[in-house]
Amino acid sequence: GLAIATPSLERCWSALVSALEGTPDAERNVQVLCGFLGKVHGRDRSLFERFMDDAMSRPALVRWVPGLQLSAPLDDRACDRLLASMNNPDVPAWVFQYLGYGRASAPVPDVRLAELLERLSIKPDGPAVALDILHMHFFGEDIEATPPLIACARALIARAPVSQRSHGLDHALGGLIKLFLKGDAARPAGQELMGRLREALADYKVSRYDVNDTLKALFATQPLLALDTLIGDGDDGDGYARRSDL
Repeated sequence: GLAIATPSLERCWSALVSALEGTPDAERNVQVLCGFLGKVHGRDRSLFERFMDDAMSRPALVRWVPGLQLSAPLDDRACDRLLASMNNPDVPAWVFQYLGYGRASAPVPDVRLAELLERLSIKPDGPAVALDILHMHFFGEDIEATPPLIACARALIARAPVSQRSHGLDHALGGLIKLFLKGDAARPAGQELMGRLREALADYKVSRYDVNDTLKALFATQPLLALDTLIGDGDDGDGYARRSDL
């Protein structure tokens, strides 16, 4: 690779960045940079950090920092960089979806992961991305979450979007509900989500087919609350008839 053969990592980085900056925005691809940075990390850690700091200051690269950062395992410095990127309004929420790929979040301590997800959830379109990252963090793994991440998960679930017709989001939300909405301590989060679900169903913003996994998980983890909140006692006529089909 470039990072192994080049006599000067600095000059090679500069050339790669210049080439990217000269490429139209719609045609930019940072895969070569990711591969280069991965090798740099193994060869010269301090230089890797310098290059990542440089990326943070370049308009052509700043939105790609989340992907570039995953060229190496995530540590505290990486998490600080990701938080700074989340605070940048020019960096859209969707670029952080890479944190859900290939167990990328596995090295991150629960307290730091919770910090990242809570901050991401504030960005426009961030809640759905945060939920997906959290779902992939636990997917297929037998991991016991610590209190900071449990609290974060319940907050994300409580505020989960319910008007988007996304089966991917429904699947992620259903999985997280099964993990985190068991027991009395989870009732407030469940009640908040169910209240918004009830309204969305009544207003035809979603159908039960849009939130099938979510509904199944809610009735499995909080059955009495789900019956009371989502079905009710039938006082509102047509709304009750629609909800009784759940």
